[in-house]
Amino acid sequence: CMDQLWDNPGWGDYHYGNHWWFSYDGSRAFLNTGMTVATTADQNTDMQVHGYFNASTGNNPHTWISQSAQGDHQIAGLKPDTSNITLYSWPYLMPTSTIPFPVPSDPRATTPSPQQVHFADDGRLYTVGKYGQSGELWGVGYIEFN
Repeated sequence: CMDQLWDNPGWGDYHYGNHWWFSYDGSRAFLNTGMTVATTADQNTDMQVHGYFNASTGNNPHTWISQSAQGDHQIAGLKPDTSNITLYSWPYLMPTSTIPFPVPSDPRATTPSPQQVHFADDGRLYTVGKYGQSGELWGVGYIEFN
């Protein structure tokens, strides 16, 4: 519930991007620019820059981010220049591994274009992608972690 608004003392100092996702515990916001900011009820600490995803650059932002609420709370990120999923550690946001975006066994499913990833309570990472030379086919899949 939002019960008050205030000016952010850092507003204008940073490009915050235009897509925001929130950590599983609500303590941080992940921005498509690679920046993370604190989310607090204290005006002095709210929206303070809390770090950056190690593999982010200003000209190659994330297109989608999701964090697992289970186990080690890993984070999955998609970037526009690859058809892979990058996994990041929590809370340090360092890349830990890269996994290929799933491609169905359908022969028409070529040229994957990842669109979204979502960690679910069952521990799976669900994926949404477009496939085919012109992206005319959509597919939903999942990746299981053991």
